[in-house]
Amino acid sequence: ITIGRGSFIAAGAVVTCDIPPRSFVKGCPGRIEPLPEKLDVETDKSLSIQTRDLWHPQTPDLETVDWPDDWAESW
Repeated sequence: ITIGRGSFIAAGAVVTCDIPPRSFVKGCPGRIEPLPEKLDVETDKSLSIQTRDLWHPQTPDLETVDWPDDWAESW
């Protein structure tokens, strides 16, 4: 089974076949639907930054991390 790039699989969905790119799968068995417009956007890096993220093993230099402005206050 192959999951296409940019596809979303809902929690609990049972995938039984290949999923095309930019699709949304939900249900049991999984039903393939077009990707909802609100999910069909470029990923914003700031959405993946957690308030407690100080270091990641694949970050070669901490100076390159895009820190939130209030990161010090959250600690």
